[in-house]
Amino acid sequence: MSVLSVSAADRIPVADKRKYEMYLERFETSRTHYRPDGKENLQNATIFMKEKFESVGLDVDLQNFTTSDTTTGQTASGTNVIGILKGQFFGTANDDAIILGAHLDTQGLQQYGVNNDGSGLTALLTLAEDLTGKDKCVQNHSIIFVAFDRSETFNVQQGNAVCNKSCGSKAFVDGISKVLQGGTVKIAIIMDCISNFNLQKDSQREYRQPVKDYFNTFVETQGLIYENKGNYLAVIGREDEQDAMSNYVKMFEEVKTYSQYVPVEFMWNFKGKPTGLNLTNVETAFAKSDTLSFWDANIKSILLTDTCYQRDPLYTSSGTGTAAA
Repeated sequence: MSVLSVSAADRIPVADKRKYEMYLERFETSRTHYRPDGKENLQNATIFMKEKFESVGLDVDLQNFTTSDTTTGQTASGTNVIGILKGQFFGTANDDAIILGAHLDTQGLQQYGVNNDGSGLTALLTLAEDLTGKDKCVQNHSIIFVAFDRSETFNVQQGNAVCNKSCGSKAFVDGISKVLQGGTVKIAIIMDCISNFNLQKDSQREYRQPVKDYFNTFVETQGLIYENKGNYLAVIGREDEQDAMSNYVKMFEEVKTYSQYVPVEFMWNFKGKPTGLNLTNVETAFAKSDTLSFWDANIKSILLTDTCYQRDPLYTSSGTGTAAA
């Protein structure tokens, strides 16, 4: 089964489709700090992202970080890959940069990485290629591409130091002034699980609480009218991102290649840093995504996701067999 067989690839030119497949296949392995082979895969993916960013002319930096904000209190280290497409205003206060992010590591000990988050990494690479290709335009503002390490916060075997929050993106945000060199951030767009498109009835197999209650009108409509099909991309933000979410959905509808793939806004009804019940709701509904690191720093950010494990599993088949993504 092709890694794109359940995604919106039907109207993509053959050459582009094969490129997407090649990248997704490149990211199908487990990439984790907690197993020797997974750690090697993670290191290889880090090098691959760095080299691909360099090949299209981005200014690339490997950001090494260490944190003790872990489940055990022991230190944990990682490496983010940062690629900057400099605009004409780079290095000045006029630069209003856009950040595009996805994560390198996979969940737990055994999970494979095509959709989570090879799909986001593939999007980073193809966007970087498109924005630096033959049809590129001269932009005023910079675009920053980031592949985050140690995004996943799910518990693994007892005794392992797992970050309490997505510490790769937190490290990036903590050091963002060095990256921007005088500029500001317009918005950060995080892509986490974006390739699982499924028109089968009940392929949107579940909605975690508080999604079922908080977004109950959508959930009920999705079930009654659309038969719980997993055919949409969730665009998630707070009231702070309301305009950005609406603009994204509008542009998505204008350029999409497959009419049945729809963007849906999920807006949390609060502003600023999530605390208390708002924080619990956000973390529980769509896991502790890298978006939270930006919200905690009062930086606008939206999350793009197919809802990941709340949708029927995406599978890929390789030469060694079939693996859950």
